[in-house]
Amino acid sequence: MRRTPGVLDLKRSTGADVARARDEGVEVHKVRAQRMCGSSRQYVAGELSLRLGQLQAVATEEGVGEVARLRYEAETVPLAALGSVVIRALGLADCLCWDSLGCGDALTFGRQAAIGADLLDFGVCARLVDEEIECD
Repeated sequence: MRRTPGVLDLKRSTGADVARARDEGVEVHKVRAQRMCGSSRQYVAGELSLRLGQLQAVATEEGVGEVARLRYEAETVPLAALGSVVIRALGLADCLCWDSLGCGDALTFGRQAAIGADLLDFGVCARLVDEEIECD
């Protein structure tokens, strides 16, 4: 297999490859940044999926399917599309909260509201959404 000077195959690289790349003049911080990008996406998607799973546990029968679809999207879409998943999850959490209030179920409302607040905090901290979100 021919190698291009200054290029490191990140999918197959090891610590020895990084050392060799350093010896060959490849900018190692770029190699590490590219490696982290894939792992960061997995981390963010996993954390979002975890929060959606918590929302799914307190969702109504009608809401369970929608949360499941959002979880699937969170685990499969590119990092740039996760903000949209967060926004839709926040809208769904809001609807679930209103439904619980309408039924007089304060306990479920409290759980849903806490999960919604955590989703917002996570979305902001992960830079998936802005702090100021327009509500319909």
